[in-house]
Amino acid sequence: MLAIAVVGAALAVGLWLTRRDRDGTTSHTAAALVAGLRAVAMNAQTWLFAYLGMALATTLLAFGGLWAVPFFMTPYGLDRAAAAILASLLFIGWGVGAPLLGWISDRIGRRRPILIVCSLLLTFQLLAALYASVLPFGILSALLLGIGFAGSAMGLTFAGGRACNQAAHAGAALGIVNTAVMASGAAFQPLIGLFLDLGWDGRMAAGARLYSAADYRAALAVLPIVTGLAVLVALAVKEPSPRGQTTRQ
Repeated sequence: MLAIAVVGAALAVGLWLTRRDRDGTTSHTAAALVAGLRAVAMNAQTWLFAYLGMALATTLLAFGGLWAVPFFMTPYGLDRAAAAILASLLFIGWGVGAPLLGWISDRIGRRRPILIVCSLLLTFQLLAALYASVLPFGILSALLLGIGFAGSAMGLTFAGGRACNQAAHAGAALGIVNTAVMASGAAFQPLIGLFLDLGWDGRMAAGARLYSAADYRAALAVLPIVTGLAVLVALAVKEPSPRGQTTRQ
């Protein structure tokens, strides 16, 4: 973490020394910023892309970031190291999928079909990983890689939110989408914990609450519900036309 901080500081200094704003292209007054934010917030497409970003990110930030390891330790009886390996496959799939899906989107000039397909794949793979009978480790590993890969389509929601608004309002559009993405982890990690507590039967070990496989599956049901709704939202988003207007294609 310290090494990452040093690299980040070096990048910040490098940007400060080399990058310059173009004078006269954009108004940075408070009134202009508020007007831009209002225009972006009044655009329904902004919120559709924000929801998609939030929904696709939940598997990584809420599940992979906290609840995947204890879940796989419970119905599958895995030790912590093996469960952590499964959770890490989410991040590997994400790391492979994000640049590849971005490249495909640029090649075909469209985002909507990729968002629809990835939302569908994500939902079905989540249902299989969470609710199928105990699966062999190899199949479960493939599912976790696939979940990470499909969830990485989240990156396209930034481009979509940016494209459906005026170029001068790009910062506001990206800010709204990014807020929704980061809120997915902040909101769904404790929400899943709350659902677990509602089903808790009072058992404890070493001062920690113990949850059954049924408790985890009931609490984690929020994930395929959110991603399933994302399929409908992806069907409602519009592609930007060459002239900057949005249209379904």
